[in-house]
Amino acid sequence: MRHHSLITNHQSPITGSFVLSFVLLVLCFPTGVAWAETKIEQARIEQAVRTVVLASDDRTSEQVEVHVRRWRDTVVDGKGSVVLKGTPATKKPLRGTVPFKIEAWRDGKVVRRWMVTAQVRIFEQVAVSLRRLERHHVIAAEDVAFQRRDVTDLSGEIFTAEIAEGAETGENVEQRSAVKRGALIGKRMTKTVGIGRIISRKDVEEPPAILRGRTVPILAEMGGLTVRATGKALEDGWPGERIKVRNEASKKRLMAEVVDERTVRTRF
Repeated sequence: MRHHSLITNHQSPITGSFVLSFVLLVLCFPTGVAWAETKIEQARIEQAVRTVVLASDDRTSEQVEVHVRRWRDTVVDGKGSVVLKGTPATKKPLRGTVPFKIEAWRDGKVVRRWMVTAQVRIFEQVAVSLRRLERHHVIAAEDVAFQRRDVTDLSGEIFTAEIAEGAETGENVEQRSAVKRGALIGKRMTKTVGIGRIISRKDVEEPPAILRGRTVPILAEMGGLTVRATGKALEDGWPGERIKVRNEASKKRLMAEVVDERTVRTRF
């Protein structure tokens, strides 16, 4: 007596239909044809963004760092290589968090567009304090040096060494830095800064010609007559400014114009 298995001899209508459809799909699909696509990696996006930043701000690649945030690899359908072009999606300066529109071009046509958010960091060789500098301290050569720092979020003017990437040897860099540092020597601090702090132009000033408390000659002019007296400066003063002084003989206070670091003048 033969026993026929229900499993081997019974074919589900659904299974048979699926197999038939699969066979027809294989037969109808052209042999050797595969779906083509180009994968766009994060590094290519960041290079496209960096190119835009460098072109807009006349900086060197050594001065700019770009990181695309929350990036997932994107693909562009079709065969052939693509060229990426970036465009800022803002009129603000290209630093910090910046949106960019990216276009993928192939054969002179745009095949895909999308938006990315990039973190753009700017670096410069800037003047940095090598020690704590107190308010009214007059800067000496050993007080400052030029170091590479992130200046993305800094506002106002800063002292830079303006060193181009790969354009100068180590010796020339030191010479350039020394020259730039020379622009700071003799300036007076307007506030106290700690060690390792970036020094901006608002942090320094030309030292006053007349210092508060200094004894100075007073030239008192009346008509064609000039009388010289001894006085004491009651405040700092720069040439052309009027400051308070005290006549040491009469003890009277008066306003006098700073002529130079040795003289003040008043007219009656």
